[in-house]
This record gives sequence, structure tokens and C-alpha cells, in this order.
Amino acid sequence: MKKRCLVTIISILFSSFFAGISAQSAEEYYNSGLDKNELKLCKATISEQTKILETNPNDTLAYLNRGAAKLKLNSAQLAMQDFNKAISINPKYADAHYYLGNAKYSTADYLGAIESYSKVIEINAKYPLIFFNRGLAKSNIKDYKAAVVDYSKEIEINPKNEKAYFYRAFAKDNLADYKGAILDYCKIIKSNKQHIEAFYYCGIARLNTKDYQAAILDFNNVIELNPSDGDAYTHRAICKTKLKDHRGAVADYSKAIELNPRDANTYISRGLAKRNLGQLQEACADFTQAIEMGDESAIAQKKLYCGE
Repeated sequence: MKKRCLVTIISILFSSFFAGISAQSAEEYYNSGLDKNELKLCKATISEQTKILETNPNDTLAYLNRGAAKLKLNSAQLAMQDFNKAISINPKYADAHYYLGNAKYSTADYLGAIESYSKVIEINAKYPLIFFNRGLAKSNIKDYKAAVVDYSKEIEINPKNEKAYFYRAFAKDNLADYKGAILDYCKIIKSNKQHIEAFYYCGIARLNTKDYQAAILDFNNVIELNPSDGDAYTHRAICKTKLKDHRGAVADYSKAIELNPRDANTYISRGLAKRNLGQLQEACADFTQAIEMGDESAIAQKKLYCGE
């Protein structure tokens, strides 16, 4: 069973001149690019903070601001130098450890990020979003049990953090705690009826618990919110197949193919559903299509059901 790619996020908090960009995700932060004004601001900040450091080489805030500007310009290694310098001057400077963790995270050094975030917690366990960010880093190294603990701590501190519930649910999914995941997804859905991903992954979790009727309702909601979501049609078809609604499954697989005609596996699944309806000729045509698209697993299906 395929799952759509889940974009990992990490919240970035800025102080001083970056104060207005608080709680921005890594996907937004690192991939959004800079407009001319932002680029100008970052370069001006680096210049200004460098002048401050020429006058006072022990100004930790100047190192922090310059490092944050460098990080915004995707110069993580240079940013880390500034954050480390601030830490060498003041080892208990929580902001510097936090930004150092963010910089490490941006380079996929998740163990290093965890180390930096843990240092922040030692200094100030109430630092905003620190448990959430450490949970994300732990999820990226597949330490899902530890990630759940961190997300739970974040929720304890900030019960309104929707992302903490979502990523805790996703971690529980990876631990096969599907019932626990469903509770978290439902918590999100209760307060946000537009959260497509919560409906989608709740449907996946329900499918994994064999609650096919409830899963269909979740996928119905996804499709209502986004009629072009091919994955939702595919997984609703799987549920319908489990419930022996083969005609409904064929209709959903056909819609999924219409939305994504290059997915050979969906042709195989539709072929199997058609076989269950006694539509052998049509089923064989789907297996043939999958083979022509390069899916060798369809060869066995064609030999078994089509005698070829």
C-alpha cells in the first residue's frame, strides 16, 4: 500500500530583525526563495551585524542575527560558524543553540540537531516549539517512539499546536499504533474540517485497522475537498475491494488512472477488480497495459488469469 510523500516541516523562530517570520516551516523557509526586498534585507543585516562585531567582537546577538541572515540565504555552514561563536562566548545562550539546531537540521544532520535542541531544553525547557522540533528530528532518524514522547510534551505545553498532533499521529502510524494515530487525526479534524491530510492519513490508519467503511468516509472527505486527489480514489478503491464492492472499486481505480495515467500498479489493481466482476477480457487489457508501462509484476497476473 503506497503512502503519499509527507513533507517534513520544522518551525523556525526568529528574534530581532527576523521577528516577523516566526513559526515558519522549513518547507516554506528553505524552499520559498527570497524576493528582492528579503534578499536586500538579509545582505544589509549581514553587513550591519559585521560592523557591530568589528566594534564589539563579543556581541552574541550580532552573531545570532548575522547567522540567521546567512541561514535565510541558505548558507548553513557559514551560519553555524556564527552560532558556534555566540555559544563559545555564552555557552548558555539558548537562542544560539536553537538556531544551530535549525542549521544542522537544514543540512540533514538530524543527530546534530537533536543534540542542539537537547541543549536548549537543558537551558530552558519552556523554549517555544523546542520539543516539537526535536520530535521532527527524531522522526527523521526513524526514532518514532522518542518522537512521540517529544510531540506529547509539546502538546502538553501547547495543546493548540495542530502540527504536533499531526506528526505524533504520523509517528504512531509508523509504530503500527493505528488506533492512537486515529485519535490524533480525529482531534485535528474536530477543529479543522478542511485538513485534507488529516482525513487522508486517518483513512489510511482506518484501512490498516480493517475499518473499511470508516476509511471510505475519510477518503470521501478528501475527495470532496480535493476532487483531483488520485491517492484518495486509489485507497477508497482498496476499501471497496475489501468490502467486495468490485464495481465501485473499478470506478475509483478508473478515476485514479484518469488523474494519474502513468501509475502501472493502478492498472493491475483495476484489472483484478474487473476479474472479480467476470470482465476477463478487460482485466487482461489492464494487465497488458501495466506490462507495457514496465511493471513486470503484471506478467504473473496475466499468466494466471489470461493464460498468456
